[in-house]
Amino acid sequence: MMLRLKLDPAKQTLIMVFFDTYLQLTEEEEQKVIEEVREMRAKETDKVMEIINSYERRGRELGKEEGKIEGKLEAIRMVAKRMKEKGRPIQEIAEMTGLQIEEIERL
Repeated sequence: MMLRLKLDPAKQTLIMVFFDTYLQLTEEEEQKVIEEVREMRAKETDKVMEIINSYERRGRELGKEEGKIEGKLEAIRMVAKRMKEKGRPIQEIAEMTGLQIEEIERL
């Protein structure tokens, strides 16, 4: 918790001295604090994992989107190739498909 406060070392020392001096814990209270700190760490770990999972999910979504775009582009290329094979003018194919003339010529 002290680390999350991002205090300078002097303030951290002051707070620690305050706790040591004025907050005398029994053995049972100390155990409870330790357990709560462990739970806090677990919760923080869960939060970090949520963030990581969020990035992974976004990455998968972007990958799917890129795949869809690539699939559509491949379908357009196939149509352009067929049009070229049927003797359609390259300029017309470019206008209809949106492909570059150079790309159509390579098909």
